[in-house]
Amino acid sequence: MDRLDELRLELRAFVRERDWEQFHDPKNLIMAVVSEAGELAAELRWVPSDQADAWCKDEAQRARVADELADVALTLTMLADRVG
Repeated sequence: MDRLDELRLELRAFVRERDWEQFHDPKNLIMAVVSEAGELAAELRWVPSDQADAWCKDEAQRARVADELADVALTLTMLADRVG
C-alpha cells in the first residue's frame, strides 16, 4: 500500500467518525474544492506578483499558505476517492 492509499483510508475513517459521508457526494465535494481553492487564492490576493515568491518564504505566510494547500489537497483527494 502506498502513502496515497494510506491517506485515502485515513480520510475515509475521519469522515466516517464524524458522519460526514452524507454530505460528501460529488457535487458537494466539488463545491468544497472550489471553496478551499478560493481560501488559498485569498492568501495572496493583494500581494503583487513580483513579491509573491518572497511573501511565500516568510515563515508566517508560508504556514498559512501550507494550511490552505493542505485543505485543497485533502478535499481533492476525497473527491477523487469518491468518484473513483
